[in-house]
Amino acid sequence: MNKSIGILAFALSVGPLTAAPQSARASQDQDLAAVMRVVSRSPAPSPLPAPAQEVRKLTILLRDKDEGEVLRLSLPFKLIEWVAELNERSDLGDYGLESDVKLRDIIKTLKSLGPSKLLEIDSRDGLIRIWLE
Repeated sequence: MNKSIGILAFALSVGPLTAAPQSARASQDQDLAAVMRVVSRSPAPSPLPAPAQEVRKLTILLRDKDEGEVLRLSLPFKLIEWVAELNERSDLGDYGLESDVKLRDIIKTLKSLGPSKLLEIDSRDGLIRIWLE
């Protein structure tokens, strides 16, 4: 009798362990079914965002707070690209300096940023802002 009770106790203790994978699998199947129901009712995904706007100009703003003077310089980006191209085709911008950085690469990187703020320094005396439009 003690042997039967021991076997019964062992079966009862091991039984849930062997059944656990089945119940876990059933639970996972139910979870998957619930996710599939939600996904099938979801609206279509929104379209991809529009590509960044093209950079048209580089603007520099200098403001002297004491004197109240403002200087605003806007350069068309096509002009900047033209100067970079001209620089590569001539010795115009060499100045005897050796560098692996090409003006063309800097312009390409700036253009890839799209319209954005590049620099802002706001001090007690003045303000400097540089941005791409």
